[in-house]
Amino acid sequence: VADAGPDAALCPGSTVTLGTAARTGYTYAWSPATNLSSATTARPVFTAINATQAPITTTYTVTATTAQGCVATDLVLVTVNPSPLPDSIQGSQSVCPTVQGVTYSIRNPRSTNYQWTVVGGTIASGQNTASITVNWNGANPNASVQAYAINGTLCQSTPVTLPVRINQLLQTARPTGPTNICQANGPYTYQTVLTAGSSYAWSIVGGTQVTSSANTVTVQWTRPGIGKIAVFETTDPSGGRCISQTPLDTLYVNVLPSPAANLAITGPNRACVNGGNLSFTLPGAATSTYAYTLNGTAISGATGTVTLPVPANPGTYTLTAIEKNSSLCSGPTYSKQFVVVPALTITGPANYCPESRTGLSFTVGPVASALPNANYQWTVIGGTITSVQGTGTITVDLPAGSTNATVQVSDVNSAGCGATFTVRPDNASVALQAASVVAGDRSITLQLNVPNNAGNASQVRILRRVAGSGTFAQVGTVANTATSFTDSNVDADANAYDYRLELQNSCGTVLQTQDHTTIRTTATATEGQEGRDEGKVKVSWNAYRGFDVKEYRIFRTSDNGTSTLVATVSGGTLQTEFASSTAGFDQCLRVVAVSSANASVTSASNDACVSFANDLVFYNVITPNNDGLNDKFEIKNVGLYPGNSLTILNRWGKEVYRASNYNNQWDGAEQAAGVYYYLLKLPGGKSYKGWFEVVK
Repeated sequence: VADAGPDAALCPGSTVTLGTAARTGYTYAWSPATNLSSATTARPVFTAINATQAPITTTYTVTATTAQGCVATDLVLVTVNPSPLPDSIQGSQSVCPTVQGVTYSIRNPRSTNYQWTVVGGTIASGQNTASITVNWNGANPNASVQAYAINGTLCQSTPVTLPVRINQLLQTARPTGPTNICQANGPYTYQTVLTAGSSYAWSIVGGTQVTSSANTVTVQWTRPGIGKIAVFETTDPSGGRCISQTPLDTLYVNVLPSPAANLAITGPNRACVNGGNLSFTLPGAATSTYAYTLNGTAISGATGTVTLPVPANPGTYTLTAIEKNSSLCSGPTYSKQFVVVPALTITGPANYCPESRTGLSFTVGPVASALPNANYQWTVIGGTITSVQGTGTITVDLPAGSTNATVQVSDVNSAGCGATFTVRPDNASVALQAASVVAGDRSITLQLNVPNNAGNASQVRILRRVAGSGTFAQVGTVANTATSFTDSNVDADANAYDYRLELQNSCGTVLQTQDHTTIRTTATATEGQEGRDEGKVKVSWNAYRGFDVKEYRIFRTSDNGTSTLVATVSGGTLQTEFASSTAGFDQCLRVVAVSSANASVTSASNDACVSFANDLVFYNVITPNNDGLNDKFEIKNVGLYPGNSLTILNRWGKEVYRASNYNNQWDGAEQAAGVYYYLLKLPGGKSYKGWFEVVK
């Protein structure tokens, strides 16, 4: 049989005997052996130990073994409850004999039940609580107040004792309160132990008493350095008057200097978005450190000057600054408000032109122009301000030229509020150099030029009308870098055309060229008469208008051959006539006007075409005497019939001459005078025959 005994609960320091009486022949073993007087007896003594503030429960097992080796076990639970932590007593340690109702209390009590013992007096009230009042007896140097706590498990704390001196010379306690302080952060409160019936008078060096009440006083320290504070106590109970023993126990206070309290943050009152950085200064000590916030959020900065970027959003912002000096004393919180406004903008003409470069008006953007107390200062690089400064609008004159001008403005009453505006020159002009009909007479090419076009983004408008009638209509546009334009919707055989170019510059002015009128040419053919009379062509044309004409050149193309210059007339001549039939059957004539200023600038007309019959005519006399008349056998227009063959026979039928592609070269010089016969054959099979006479 094994019996560990009943479960037990006890307080630290207590003991309890476990188990039951030993049986004959049994041996015993306890586990664990912690805090047991013996682990091998039937009834070991358990000593309670608990240094924590929670119950500690341990299960002990006893094993009983008989002489025959039979084994039995039993369990017991032992709980050690915690003791309350030790407290401390506060109250007067120097009292006047026979003083009544002096209060003593547990400082920051952790329990609700306290047992008190008083030596040299009696407890008037408060037993079993955290505060009592005591009536003291006569003089006693060894009086005391003692207390211990009892918790819910009836465990007791270690008793604490406060010694008390009962004497007519009071050892008034030194005042308590802050001893290392910053001067400007007061007033500060100091106190001594309150004794019932006592009165207190305060001695202060280096400061002034603000208020006092019972055993407390508030002090405003007035200078850095060491301050002093002492208290003099008096009381007059029935046992006789008591006063503080001198010298008084003095409290020394280290009064540290505080930063100046009359400063102000300096810096801009207004700034513009995207205006760069802002700088603010609190003019405190160079050895101090500083802390800043912007709208309540801490920002970096440790010196008397803080630099921060202009906030990205318009609005009102509050900057605060606190100075902490080398004594680690902080000054007051200084604040400064500033306003962030939208970035300045400049509106005005983006370009200047030869006809529009004076009296140009530039204005600060509409939001910024409403800033109160704004003082706008303007600068113009590459121009002259012709109005007064300080306002939101100026007028400017810019010189003629090809250089960008820069307009700048800033508000001197704001930080980072400035704007720059570039004015670019547009000196473009437009020139139509020539309008010339293209071969085929269904298109006309214009030669054009836009000098100084770098500052112009407009296109050139091409305008056309039938010469001298109606209004101009747009027929196309080209980039201002183009040098030509071809109008493919014309009939240059039927009409001459007027052309005009227009270009709008950056100042809104529409620039126009001089009108150019193309040449329309007509031609009339007149057949040659009998004999050697050659057919003629009469060519007429209208004057070219657009450049001064030095001369007109007439080119002829015969039977789809190459173009050949056949005549040149003065610039004032508008028609000409010349023999032309021998040049071919089908002839086209084109007139080209040549500029007086530049011979490479020309304008061609349409092709005016005529036709000649150019029948063959055979002359019947040869007089080969080299007088230039009838020296050869001549067939009029034979050169226009390539591939011909000619045979000449004498009167007896003998062949005297044969030639292919005959072209009036036989003179009969070696033949006798007389009648001869000819046979001319053409490639198509047609032939001509007849006679002629050689006369010598």
